[in-house]
Amino acid sequence: MDANVYLVQDVDIMNPESSFMGVIASLSDKAAFKQLLTSDGNHDIKSAEGYEYVTTNQKTIVAWNDDIAVMGTSQGYGADLKAGVESILNTTKETSIASNEDLKKCFSKKADITSWFCSNKMADAAKGKMGMAGFIITPAMLTENYAHSYFNFEKGAIVTESNYDLNEKLSDEFRHVFKDKVQTNFSDYVPSDDLIFAFTGALDMKGINMILTNKSMTGMVDISLKEYGLTTEDLAKTIDGDFLVTSHAKTGSENPNMLVAMKINDMDGFQKIIDLGKDYEMIEDAGDGLYKMAGLMGIADDMPMFYVTDGMLFIGDASTTIPSLQSGDYGSNGLVSKKIKNIFSTNVMGGYVDFNNIGNYLDGMGVDFNALKDATMELNRDNGTMKLNMADGKKNALKSIIEWTNKNYEKKGAM
Repeated sequence: MDANVYLVQDVDIMNPESSFMGVIASLSDKAAFKQLLTSDGNHDIKSAEGYEYVTTNQKTIVAWNDDIAVMGTSQGYGADLKAGVESILNTTKETSIASNEDLKKCFSKKADITSWFCSNKMADAAKGKMGMAGFIITPAMLTENYAHSYFNFEKGAIVTESNYDLNEKLSDEFRHVFKDKVQTNFSDYVPSDDLIFAFTGALDMKGINMILTNKSMTGMVDISLKEYGLTTEDLAKTIDGDFLVTSHAKTGSENPNMLVAMKINDMDGFQKIIDLGKDYEMIEDAGDGLYKMAGLMGIADDMPMFYVTDGMLFIGDASTTIPSLQSGDYGSNGLVSKKIKNIFSTNVMGGYVDFNNIGNYLDGMGVDFNALKDATMELNRDNGTMKLNMADGKKNALKSIIEWTNKNYEKKGAM
């Protein structure tokens, strides 16, 4: 094989098992390639018009002509693999996406790996087949949406940058789903000790309710809430939309501690929601701002507890996390760095993962995470970035990944 390798995917959102994915590469030595494919003696070469191919199973095909090779795969058994490779091998100048102006724009920027996404195929597949989902997302919204992603292997890190260009209809509809950034300071609830991951987001609850109301999807809920003096608009005003989800290692336990934090805008309105939960025997008041699950929902062991204080709702472990919050000991050993805090407060969504602490819970999988240090993610309306930091900050990340993959392969082989 020679030159660049390309990956293409034809997605069928209504029938994912029919989706086709192909890996395309230039051929420098056709004879050597054929010999490689048949060296194990288990695969017979078949001929078709203009190309040859082998099938390894019902989900995989390898096809080639004099110039290129295509390895095609599918998620299930519903894809027409021959049609998939023929659509690539028989591409003409008129049918090629190489003339697409947005594709040209995407590939004009240099990167180790470049990814281009277009939603038009999804729009074609969705026409007349979306059912109830069509009330929220129409095929017109799925047309002419693009995403450009760039992956670079740097010294000690893999850095990914993505840019999104949504059509006007989709952009206008879903600009109401998120606020511009998280405005609540969650930093006091992200201790550095034994942190596994932390994730923040800024949902626009009023905007979401507006979208659903405009599509006549809140009527029945409003009727049910009316006897309690509530509407869906009241619910949207009560919960702010800023949220934090975090997890920490728990000494002596196979499962980590989880904490969910949400800002409350209207405590009176929130009390109505609590009262509604009591009336339905779903929530039980435990005093001092504490609430626990009741009825059938409270039967299971280790059910989380709700804690309401200072305009915040916390959901966490009843024996460790919540008592620590009540006593003020939560995070007393130190919080995450200012750099990580900024990720949580300057984006629509922000995330942090510590692979060392994750690895402590996944030993049973036989995967060694020692080569990975941590990862950060920042997502905004038009762009996003992700950075995966390696344990060895002096070595190129691609080399670290290859060595790490080989090490885990050998480890599994020895098990």
